[in-house]
Amino acid sequence: MQTYVAEVHELVRSFQRDEEHLKELEETVNQLIKGILGDTVWVRTYRFIGDLTRFIYYSTTNLLAVQTVGEEYVGLVQVSDTENKIVPSSFCRLAFTILESFRSKVLDLITWFIQYWANRAHILGFGELNTFLTSVVSVLKQTNIEQVESLHIAFFYLFGTAFYTLSKRFTGISYLSFRPQSNIQAKKLFQVVGLLSFAQTCFVIVNWLVRLTKTKTAKNKVQYKPDNESDISNTKNSITCGICLDQKLPISTPCGHLFCWSCLIEHSKNFDSPDSIGGHCPQCRKQFPLSRVVPIFNCS
Repeated sequence: MQTYVAEVHELVRSFQRDEEHLKELEETVNQLIKGILGDTVWVRTYRFIGDLTRFIYYSTTNLLAVQTVGEEYVGLVQVSDTENKIVPSSFCRLAFTILESFRSKVLDLITWFIQYWANRAHILGFGELNTFLTSVVSVLKQTNIEQVESLHIAFFYLFGTAFYTLSKRFTGISYLSFRPQSNIQAKKLFQVVGLLSFAQTCFVIVNWLVRLTKTKTAKNKVQYKPDNESDISNTKNSITCGICLDQKLPISTPCGHLFCWSCLIEHSKNFDSPDSIGGHCPQCRKQFPLSRVVPIFNCS
């Protein structure tokens, strides 16, 4: 059967159809968990449902060398070499499934792994290696995967590359089409979209860098300490802070967790996330402005 290199609009429509189907699957899974296991279990597990649904979907299609709903809808087939029409290896399909399902978590795992070896290098006395790995960790912690993906998609629209997502680019999976289409007008429109997306992404990145600089400056200026904090264990307002284990004045984060002010500020200073907007919950990692932290009185 005659095949052709897949064009931009085919790749985009295939991806969109898969995303539509994944949203329907995720809604179904949410309803099943609520109906069978109850709302309490759903509240505890809902943040994992999206990633697990995506993983199961690509495991039962891509990993088994079966077309996804979007690929079948548009008429695409995966290859690792468009000229020789080589089918992607099992390893490439597995790598794509993991990267596409757990993008941010894979980045966190890589960061943790490099940080571990940076600490080992410090212990073993390899100063230069420790410095290099620490700088790599710092860059990874400040990397916003959503902004990188937006920039990647902008270049995809501008230059018509064969990879719509970062996971496909890293694994080298491209597509052949069964339909001989060539729409010059659509290519020009996509280039305009790519130019606008590139400009928007650059604006977002610059705005993020400005906010990051202001946030770090504001964190360094915060030097609040409750009055008589050393004697606060004698009052009825004190709690045992889950971080320092001292009796101190409790404050509540917007997510409902209680800590002392000093520990929250110290934890937020040590959290170098590019999306950090002031505060960061040590328990659930939710980010929030420090102005939304509320002191708790008469908590005993």
